Amino acid sequence: MKKYISNIEISTNQGTNAQIWENIFSQKEWGKYPSENLIRFIAKNFYNVKDRSKINILELGLGTGANLWFCAKEGFSVSGIEWSKTGVERFKQRLENENLSHHIQEIKIGDYEQKLDEF
Repeated sequence: MKKYISNIEISTNQGTNAQIWENIFSQKEWGKYPSENLIRFIAKNFYNVKDRSKINILELGLGTGANLWFCAKEGFSVSGIEWSKTGVERFKQRLENENLSHHIQEIKIGDYEQKLDEF
């Protein structure tokens, strides 16, 4: 069975994955708010941490960065890997607009299985 997102066939081919996610993020505004599960996880595990900047949060498939935006706002250093250049650009622009870009440690574009060893 073939799977589709926005009428584009999903495959394991890197070029196709990059194209799929680029099309998704360039056509619609996505991901303004973080997931509730992330908020609960951060509150439960890091509420009492005094210097959160020493903790680097890595997200695989950051999209437009709503989860990392929340983490940066909470004082964490953030890193991520994303297929979509548009998603990464929107994330970086949001952090810059809110004076949070100094929290970015490293953001990479591409296949997380290949890029993960670089962190």
